[in-house]
Amino acid sequence: MKWILDFAERGMELLTSLVALIKQLDKKILLAVSGIVAIAIVAGGAYAIGAARGSGSPAAEAPSPKDRVGGLDLAKYCESYGYSEVDTQFCTAPIDLDGACQWQYNKADLKMVIQVDEPYGGKCRDKQKKDVGGIKDMLGYCNDTYQGSINVQPLVLNGKTWVCRAPINKNLACGWQYQTESLAAVEESAGLWACYKP
Repeated sequence: MKWILDFAERGMELLTSLVALIKQLDKKILLAVSGIVAIAIVAGGAYAIGAARGSGSPAAEAPSPKDRVGGLDLAKYCESYGYSEVDTQFCTAPIDLDGACQWQYNKADLKMVIQVDEPYGGKCRDKQKKDVGGIKDMLGYCNDTYQGSINVQPLVLNGKTWVCRAPINKNLACGWQYQTESLAAVEESAGLWACYKP
């Protein structure tokens, strides 16, 4: 609803500016411009109200307890793809930067060297401490390491730790856990999800 109030407020500011401009015009032009402004305001208001009504989803009925299949174990779901950390939105795992270097350059003896708190400036070095370059395809590394995981992305958390992270589709997680298609995930309390038959 806040955006409707913002829209109305901007409309009033525009109207005030137009009124000041209109006062400088002659009466015939004044009537024509006033009519156009009134039509624009009415149309804009109708659009805003219609959009607000259309954007709200009808109140969802509480699922029946008899349709409850069981709780959703997001940790096991993430672990099945090789991730070590989970929250209610993402499966996450820290990136083995030495492994990413070795994957990038197809050499087993590489190590990642990072300056303190400078994750983007890391260099891959061989046993002779010679720089061979940085990691150019962290996304490719995450996709290769977590195959089968949908939309996995590399990113830096807290400004210092590289991770691979994938969003959790809870309906798919329900299907995976109970080996049943078309289950719906429902949040029963903060952070606790369960799977229901449709």
